[in-house]
Amino acid sequence: MSISESKMVSNDRDATSVASEFSSQMKQEELTSAREAKSESRRQLAVLKSKYLDLQGELEAEKALLVKARARLRDAESDLITRISALEANCAAKDDQLAALQGRYEDRLSDIAQLGHILAVEGKELRRLKAEYEYSAQRHHILTKLAQTRSQLHRAMSKPFYAKARRRAEKVVTNEIALVSESGLFDAEWYGENYPDVAQSGGDLLRQFVLHGAYELRDPGPAFSAFKYHQKYPDVTEAGAPALLHYLRNGRSEGRLAFRVGEGG
Repeated sequence: MSISESKMVSNDRDATSVASEFSSQMKQEELTSAREAKSESRRQLAVLKSKYLDLQGELEAEKALLVKARARLRDAESDLITRISALEANCAAKDDQLAALQGRYEDRLSDIAQLGHILAVEGKELRRLKAEYEYSAQRHHILTKLAQTRSQLHRAMSKPFYAKARRRAEKVVTNEIALVSESGLFDAEWYGENYPDVAQSGGDLLRQFVLHGAYELRDPGPAFSAFKYHQKYPDVTEAGAPALLHYLRNGRSEGRLAFRVGEGG
């Protein structure tokens, strides 16, 4: 073998050795890298397991809270149902009470309406009685004043020893009879029909009216109401003057009104 061939063989061996060492070194590095990767994977797995355990613990805690929340919800629901039932029962009782109160209220309204009717009737009756009393009191007052005047006239006409005074009184009566007769307000037929006691006594109805009827608030005919005239003009009453005689002497010329029987004053 030549020297050059020996060198070539030697070089091939060196190259093979180098390649073998390089390959071995590469394998060693790959093994180290794999070990490191495996170690890293184990570490990451441990971390993941730890996180998993933490999450599982949190989940268990959340489950426990959910169970408690559900229990509280069931309790609240049960309490709400109980309260709703109590409220419904209370409302039903209130409805019954309201119905009873409504019934009593309607009964009271009926009582009030009945009392109102009674009061209205009694009020009407009271007003009627009051009107009757006022009418009677006023009529009594008028008759009292007229009776005083009539008494004076009759005393003058019945004095046996005072012929002059008696003649003067008779003259007044005669003039009054003529005045009433000429007025057309004295209706003898009507007077007799409306005052049968006077008609039954006989005598001259006109004279009876002038001497008595005018002082007794008797109406001379349908065209003149003695009471209404006195009611309208109380000064005539206070003067003791019979209504028709005053009207014929003074009232008509003074513009005083005459009222028909039954007419408002």
